[in-house]
Amino acid sequence: MSRPNVLLIVADDHASAALGACGARANRAPHLDSWAADGLRLDASFGANALGAPARASFLTGKYSHATGIEPLADAIDHGAESTLGMWLRAVGYQTAGLGKWRRGHGGRADPQGFDDGNVWPDQGAYFDPVTIEMGARRTNRGYVTDCLTDQDLAWLARRQDEQPCFLYAGRKAPPDSCEPHSRHRDRDAEPLPEPLTLRDDLRERSRAAASSTARIERMHEARHLPEAAPAELPAAERLAWNCQAYIRNYCRCVDALDENVGRLLAYLAAEGLRDDTIARYASDHGFFLGEHGWYDKRFLYEPSLRIPCLMRFPCGIAPATTRSCMALNVDFAPTRLDWAGLPSPDGLQGRSLRPLAAGPLAAGQRPIGWRSIIGTGCTGRISAFPRTTGSVPRGSSCSIITGALWGAGEPLTAIPDRSGNSSIRNRIPTNGTTVTARPRTPACNAPC
Repeated sequence: MSRPNVLLIVADDHASAALGACGARANRAPHLDSWAADGLRLDASFGANALGAPARASFLTGKYSHATGIEPLADAIDHGAESTLGMWLRAVGYQTAGLGKWRRGHGGRADPQGFDDGNVWPDQGAYFDPVTIEMGARRTNRGYVTDCLTDQDLAWLARRQDEQPCFLYAGRKAPPDSCEPHSRHRDRDAEPLPEPLTLRDDLRERSRAAASSTARIERMHEARHLPEAAPAELPAAERLAWNCQAYIRNYCRCVDALDENVGRLLAYLAAEGLRDDTIARYASDHGFFLGEHGWYDKRFLYEPSLRIPCLMRFPCGIAPATTRSCMALNVDFAPTRLDWAGLPSPDGLQGRSLRPLAAGPLAAGQRPIGWRSIIGTGCTGRISAFPRTTGSVPRGSSCSIITGALWGAGEPLTAIPDRSGNSSIRNRIPTNGTTVTARPRTPACNAPC
């Protein structure tokens, strides 16, 4: 085969802290762990936006949110203005399918394009008996969502044309809130899970936005985010720890189903002789707080919110057990797949091919000449709770970021390691009531960086 097959699995809200291959102790994921052992694990991989719609658009367009125009969750992609990986690969003879979670709008030019087959669901979808839109028509799929999605992936792979390379975009719903696991996983291990070091962060040294957040682990029960009610005799002082344990365990139950179904896909590729000719990548649309700083959800410019697991396997081009600490972004996926398919990147793409990270030896901490040392971001969030920011974040060093006026004028920010060892973005709040508008030391990325 002159061009490799391409498989992209994009999970939803899958934190690196919930994947053993990334150093997690909270859960088991043997199939994903074996995927990492067979190929490349990128330990400094980040989403350029901590919201699903803009992040997923960046995967397929190779562009940041400010370039695609998809910023809040409600925004829709305009395929009349934006081309995507499916379009580019289909144009050179790939069979293409876009299956599962879409979250880039529906109707008109927002519907999936560049795919021979499409079966996606509207908005978030449901964990059980999900309704999907298959080539424009709605249908109900009976069963658990992660199982249903893999069923349709395998069915499409089975009917592909053997003489053509294929591209499968497999969007996943799990494991985001409200975390509804299958019954086969509800008896998961009951031993206590390790707590994040910053679970009891009092936020006194952080921003006004951080202090005003309602996405607090200690208050999850008020919004019915937990799988069960706390014991009636539970002392108030123990509520935080109990909520954290209950939520993370339920979250990991959803990851269990993800991992099982990854195993089904990998087994199919091996059985059909497609393993060596397929570039397979597993990633999440963005990160997720699992108790870090006392939070759940995402949106804040802290590493747990932006960091994503990223595993790549291609036996013909990636040596087993390869790890890299060079920064990678979700805007890099499209140019990477085009590069391995022998195609040039179209004008306007803002990511770069990750192929140099997979080819040739690199010493620990070394990166290819000219490789990025900043993270271009474009995050949006809820009014009055989260700032809108666009800028470039040097990991582990000082910088400034322009923030919007959702909660006042912009405030200068500094990237520093937090108490869990992650790089965080911490506000320096003026104490005299005045406003300060920061200027970024590195301009927001409008070109590959």
